[in-house]
Amino acid sequence: PSTPDGDYWFDFDGASGSLEAIELTCEMDGTISVADGTADVGGGWTALTVCDAKEKLTNEVIEITKADTFDWDGCVPLVGDAGGGQGYNWVFEFPVGYSEFLLADWASTSWARTNGHTTDIYPSRLVMTDWTVLSQGAGVGDIGFGDYSQAGPVTSYAKHQSGDLGFRNTDTPMPYPGELGPYSVDEGSTQFTIAWGENGGENEGYQIWTSGLVYLR
Repeated sequence: PSTPDGDYWFDFDGASGSLEAIELTCEMDGTISVADGTADVGGGWTALTVCDAKEKLTNEVIEITKADTFDWDGCVPLVGDAGGGQGYNWVFEFPVGYSEFLLADWASTSWARTNGHTTDIYPSRLVMTDWTVLSQGAGVGDIGFGDYSQAGPVTSYAKHQSGDLGFRNTDTPMPYPGELGPYSVDEGSTQFTIAWGENGGENEGYQIWTSGLVYLR
């Protein structure tokens, strides 16, 4: 493409609209940087950090199952349950629309606040396919991604994770185990969503989106 990489201003509803213009980074030349080098993914991507998503895009956290603790560490949700459950959809508005997304070095972090407790993702028991079914039985959850207008995520941790894993204690990295993408959604989708859940008898939880980028095109 002739348009270079760089920061661009988006005014989603025009000069007469109520939304403020925002500045976002666009990757136009077809190559993005990832942890192990570069990836050729074609051009036309808009990059989002967690703070871009929370502070620049219209967004809403939708409660499915109320956690004992929900707080913010800057732009990052800290969500923990103390022997109960939790489940949330974090929905971001992207009014220009998108049909594909990438998850570049995307990671969350465990927030199991008692020594020895674990935040568990067990593909043998749950692979998230519905925005409202975010945990299964005692101690099992998942993290999913996709378009909120569809029935559920198009990809998730459990869908790609090789085996059942428990992420012990607080601050254990939980890197997304799937491919970079692209992952396809309906043409013209305007809501990108991250969903997560857990359920069980331990002090478990998540710090959601602690590193990495989401790209939309």
